[in-house]
Amino acid sequence: MSENPSPDNQQLQNFELFGEFLGSLRKKGNEEKIKLAEKIFFETYSENIQEGMNPKAAVQKAILVAFCFLVESHK
Repeated sequence: MSENPSPDNQQLQNFELFGEFLGSLRKKGNEEKIKLAEKIFFETYSENIQEGMNPKAAVQKAILVAFCFLVESHK
């Protein structure tokens, strides 16, 4: 029996993936990139909350924005 991913499970998976990617950068000594990604995450989250976004959606969007930055700059 296959299980459909719920929005909460998807959010948790994205958060874990983001954390794993940050961990791999730490192992490589890319502290500047990590600090910038964390800054992007927190700024995006704060902006989303100020605009009235649901906290769960704000976290999800902040993760995606920061993760996109990391993937793009990792190339």
